[in-house]
Amino acid sequence: MKKFQIFAVLMFFALLIGCSSPPPKPTATWETIPNSSIRKIEIDQIRIGDSIIRAQAVLGVATEISHKAEGSEHTWWMKPTEDADPGYETLKNKPADTKGIKFIKLTTDSNKKIIDKQMDL
Repeated sequence: MKKFQIFAVLMFFALLIGCSSPPPKPTATWETIPNSSIRKIEIDQIRIGDSIIRAQAVLGVATEISHKAEGSEHTWWMKPTEDADPGYETLKNKPADTKGIKFIKLTTDSNKKIIDKQMDL
């Protein structure tokens, strides 16, 4: 009789563990590049005519870079930070849905000078 009770308890726990719901899927969390926090005032220092190297020194590594014959396009996808009020952090990858996501897009010529600056911050 004791063996049956032990067996029943073990089967109960096995079924409980086996039939439990799968772990919840994580919500859309964005991985950021470490130490990429930047404030709006620093972003405003980048101007048309500056070197892309100066912009990379301020903004860090771009999320996306596309090269063309006439130059290149560097895009930083950003999310607001919790610690600094007007601050942002650079995302490692481009989000699947970019609606409402903040970005900075710099277009350079073949001499690596910024010729266009678009941003939504």
